[in-house]
Amino acid sequence: MNYNKHSKKVKLQLSNGATLKLSDRLSENLVFVPGEVLGENVVRDTTYAIESPFIADPNVDLYLLYIYTDIIQPEMVGGVFAPLLRIVTVKGKDGDMIHEIFDRPHYCPVSRKNFQSIEIVIRTHTGRFVSFDRGKLIVKLHFRLKHL
Repeated sequence: MNYNKHSKKVKLQLSNGATLKLSDRLSENLVFVPGEVLGENVVRDTTYAIESPFIADPNVDLYLLYIYTDIIQPEMVGGVFAPLLRIVTVKGKDGDMIHEIFDRPHYCPVSRKNFQSIEIVIRTHTGRFVSFDRGKLIVKLHFRLKHL
């Protein structure tokens, strides 16, 4: 497998009648058709190269972060109710230190009056859990009394 920095496409080379089926997620990231068996019709003792038809983006899943928490009332998000606190646009690239300050607080109704802990879950737009392998993640929450 090769990645061409200029064309931003992935090229796979198969030989000796080998076939390859990528997982759906990997197919989407490398911009191949999910479920397609690559090299299926290749004759034995030949080499076959296939290039992704579109630009491959390894960070395709990381443009938006969906921040969920267990202490707010669920709201309608994409046809389902979910405890979505905020959607954050990712700026920077892997390894960069990102610092985001929101000048105007975004208030959501809390789901309960008392709690011992707060669970924060961060996912991509496809629902994949985002792990932070390096550095720290700090989330600051601001509470206010509801005006009646």
